[in-house]
Order: sequence, then structure tokens, then C-alpha cells
Amino acid sequence: MTSHIQAIPGQMTWKDYGLDDLRKVDMSLRLEAPQVYEQAHTAELAIVMLQNSLGIDKAVGKIDIKTPLETVVITNGNLSHLVEKRYNARERYGDYILPTLQSPFEIWEAEYSDDKSRKRYIGLFTGNTDIAVIVKVESDGSVMWNMMNASRARMNRFREGMLLWHK
Repeated sequence: MTSHIQAIPGQMTWKDYGLDDLRKVDMSLRLEAPQVYEQAHTAELAIVMLQNSLGIDKAVGKIDIKTPLETVVITNGNLSHLVEKRYNARERYGDYILPTLQSPFEIWEAEYSDDKSRKRYIGLFTGNTDIAVIVKVESDGSVMWNMMNASRARMNRFREGMLLWHK
């Protein structure tokens, strides 16, 4: 049985950096909230929705996304992990992913229990939901990623580790 990989407790947080709670961030620093879609009926349809939201060329099977710090490569192979927990219906927020990576509010690097670090891109939007895109670059250069949507209050929990970039 494999153990659940999670962030190591006790890392610096937004409070240690003297940053404001995300609920207090001025609306002028937020991105315009994209459309939220209806849940796909199957995982296969959810993957197609994400491909469309991300603009993945089906012939090439990937997209290179320039962030303020690096280029993140998202491939078709990475999409199945995002939609495997159907009750989350993360595909509904597919249009939030590119703006979060390209114009994040913050980027954090957090240490995890598998002795690897992951970058956390925090996207703040004008609507009720904000997004965290979590990116782990593997030793062979490939990227594993995940995305979580949350309310502003809950988004603060992703703000731990080393602050790498701030709007």
C-alpha cells in the first residue's frame, strides 16, 4: 500500500512572509473569472473538455505554457489524473488553468513527503472560486501536475514553502 504524498508540515507560510489573507486582495489584482462548465458525463469527455480549454493540439498531444518562472509542458497523458476523481469534476474549471499559469498571483515551492518539491501557482479571480495549479518536474524533465479549485479562505492553505514570485 502506497502512502499518501503530502506537503511536509512546518514550512513557512504566507503569514511568515507578512502577506495579506487572500480574502483581502484588491479586485484590481484578480483575473477576470472564466466560464465554469457543466460536469462531463464521463472521464473521456472530461479529458476532451480539458484539451479544448488548454488548446492542446490533438496531433501533437501537448502544450507548452510560459509562466513567469519556467515553461510548463502539459501533455494528454497528464490529463487523466486530473479527472480520475469524478466527484470533483475539475474539468469544469479548465479555462482557469492557463491564466493561473501565465499570470499567477503567487508561485510557491513546497516540500513534500516524497522528498520532492512542487511549485504551487495561485490564481486569483473575480468570481467566487480561485485556483491552485501544482506542478512537479520529474528528473527526466517530464511534468506531473494537478489543479484544485477552492474558496478564497481555503486557498490560503496552498501558500506555504518558499515564496518564489508575487504579483
